[in-house]
Amino acid sequence: MGHTFFFLLAILLLCPFLQSEYTQEMMSLSESKSVLTVSPSWLTPGALVTLKCEVQPPSAGWAFYWYKAVPDPTQKDYRYELLSDGINGTVEDFYIIHGQRNTAGYACRAEKANPDFFTHYSQPKFVWSADAHPAASLT
Repeated sequence: MGHTFFFLLAILLLCPFLQSEYTQEMMSLSESKSVLTVSPSWLTPGALVTLKCEVQPPSAGWAFYWYKAVPDPTQKDYRYELLSDGINGTVEDFYIIHGQRNTAGYACRAEKANPDFFTHYSQPKFVWSADAHPAASLT
């Protein structure tokens, strides 16, 4: 009985410290943000495009999700469409798009599994096409 009492007492005394560590980690994570870079920013049709997502401040253990940023005029913002093969996220902080032909916007975000936390979407970055024959025109 004595050991059980001291065990329970120790757990009760440690709970505020454990909660404090959890709260500190959540506050630290809430300051994390995703920053996307694209390379190249100007491309020739059919080129490879590399997206790289960096979490600031840097820390380990993130999964990365990749999105197409589509202008949404009704919201004066962007709508984010998850790239089809990125549904479960990637461990790598980069993503390669093969055969890019047209101008497009991309964004990323990162997830930390324990505790479950997502960063906000990165600012969209654009890949500009030098295609002399675009798929659509304004005329």
